[in-house]
Amino acid sequence: MTRMTIALPDDLADRIKAAGGDNVSAWMQRAARDALLREEVAAVSAFERRTSDPDWDAEREQEWAA
Repeated sequence: MTRMTIALPDDLADRIKAAGGDNVSAWMQRAARDALLREEVAAVSAFERRTSDPDWDAEREQEWAA
């Protein structure tokens, strides 16, 4: 496992310590994973908006209704 050192403003560090309790490292790992997942979901969503066919759903509904 890689160790990292980060600099945080005192108020943010205090809030993280309070939220993380006895295991700040595990809390930070979850927070980092969650942030990365949100970024990935946003990227996929943006890609879908750029490349999707707005008529696709309507066409599928017509096909399935037949």
